[in-house]
Amino acid sequence: MVAFKVVFVLGPKAQTKFFRSSDSILNFGDAVKVMIGSIVGNGYDDEDWVKISNSIITKAFMKSERAPAYTRIADDQCQKAFTRWQSLPKIDLFKEVSNLVLMINFRAMLGERFTNAHADSLIPIYQQLEADLADPLSRSLPSFVPIPSRNRLRKTRALICHFVDQEIETRIAEMESGKEMPDDYLQFLLSSKDAGLRFRAVYPIHILLLVMAAHTNTGKLLD
Repeated sequence: MVAFKVVFVLGPKAQTKFFRSSDSILNFGDAVKVMIGSIVGNGYDDEDWVKISNSIITKAFMKSERAPAYTRIADDQCQKAFTRWQSLPKIDLFKEVSNLVLMINFRAMLGERFTNAHADSLIPIYQQLEADLADPLSRSLPSFVPIPSRNRLRKTRALICHFVDQEIETRIAEMESGKEMPDDYLQFLLSSKDAGLRFRAVYPIHILLLVMAAHTNTGKLLD
């Protein structure tokens, strides 16, 4: 008989360990792969997309010519948030900044129309998704075991991807009609010679993963 010890670390203490442990104790990249496995499922297995996705992300977010567009988005969302906060007697700063970061993420990825239509309702759902990803039972029990966090996770993923897919369909129709298009990440994907419509099926999951990555990285700064 083999005996082993499992230690679950939850809450702020878990976040500290996740970000500050050395790779010999907890490899950040491996941990992220485990986390996103529950999100990706079987819908992200296009090898050609995997080969070029890092290059696409670099071109979209790491080039200086792209910075002004995202700066305008962040500045506008911050001004809206600051104005709203001024009207409140007090705020939960961590929660409000987390919501603001998600609002900026959604708009940078999917544009102002999507953000205005869906962000307010999707943000609490997305935050529940993050909590469900951290459920120790989800990590320790076999994938076929039905537990509440997994059921919610599948429903949340499907809902967010459904709304993103609707936006993609609208964008494609607008591009075909010659309408002036917004300057956001989705449009960068659809207009890219490397990506374009060829990988359209993976974009909803891809964008959800980027929203997660941007929110997690910012959470590190708020610690």
